[in-house]
Parts: sequence; C-alpha cells; structure tokens
Amino acid sequence: MGRVFVLGLAGGIGSGKSTVADALKRVGAEVLDADAMVHAMLAEPTVARRIARRFGKQVLTPDGAIDRKALGEVAFVSEKTIRELEGMLHPEVIRRTKRHIASRRRAEGTHVVVIDAPLLFEAGLDALCDEIFFVHAPKTERVKRVRERRGWTRAELERREKRQKSLDYKREKADLIIRNTASRAEVTQQVRSAWRRIRTFLDR
Repeated sequence: MGRVFVLGLAGGIGSGKSTVADALKRVGAEVLDADAMVHAMLAEPTVARRIARRFGKQVLTPDGAIDRKALGEVAFVSEKTIRELEGMLHPEVIRRTKRHIASRRRAEGTHVVVIDAPLLFEAGLDALCDEIFFVHAPKTERVKRVRERRGWTRAELERREKRQKSLDYKREKADLIIRNTASRAEVTQQVRSAWRRIRTFLDR
C-alpha cells in the first residue's frame, strides 16, 4: 500500500494557482486539474445528454457534445441555474478525485496529489486534503492578469469572486501561504521549500 499526501490549492481568481501547480508538478507532485476534469466530462455523451435535458438542446454541438459557450449563456444567467449546473458536475468531480486518490493508496511508494480546483471549498474537496496552500497576489495584480488573459474587467472579477468563499476564509483555512507577487523563480523557491517538508514527512 502506498502513502498519499493530498494538497489543495486555494486563492483568489488570477492569483496564480496554476503557476504554483506547475511548480509542484515539476518537483514531482501529481496535479488533478478540476477545470480540465470538467471539460473532459462535458465531452462525455452521457453527461452531455443529461445537461441538455435540463438546459435545452441549444447547448449541444451538431455532433452531440456540449458547446461550452452556449452552455454558459443559458446556465450563467442566475444564481439558481449556476447552482443547478454545479450540482450536476461537482458530485462527479468529487467521485473521480476520490477514486484517483484511492488508486494511489493502492499503489506502491509515496505520492503527493495536488487538487487544483477553483471551487475547492464550495465543492467540498477541501475535506480530502491533508494541507491547503493559499496562493496570494495583490488585487491590482490579479485584475491585470485576468484583463490580459481572459479579457475581464475589474467588475467581472469581483462579480465572480462573490460566488466563492471570501479570501479571508480561504486564507484562514490554509496551512501555508505562497506569495505570488514577484518572479516565477521566487514562487518555485517557496514551493521547493514546502516540498522538502512534505517529502520529509512522507519518508519518515
């Protein structure tokens, strides 16, 4: 039987959780990307049909897959419909994450599994974690990043963050704060320091 350490990543939108996840991957962790998992699920016929039954056939492409843009236009119109969509997807994300962690426990050796999920707390994935890292970046920097990478305004970032647990809540729940305020090299240094501590714990 293997030993598994599960690490969750939290932080504000645009804080750089993906940067930290990449750094953890480079030192040897395995990263479970919840967004990528959802995208893969939306490509599955059974999931696509279930979503289409609720939100209409207009969310499907001609070959029966989910058109994510069309789904966003009908599902993200109100808090109620957003919660409905999340209710259809989150339980399966949790099941798949649990299955993956269980498979690592059955394998030989030691494993560090990172859960990179925007709604870590809202989906209840924090309950699976041994530790949580909070990725910090100033709001001005986060606004700059989402404007450049996603075309969002400051108001759009704030609107979306209101749907999540507050930054204070996430910070209080975290075991370690990674400061993503300078160079990638400095982030990597912080990650490597945390990694050495985790590996020492696992190798005891």
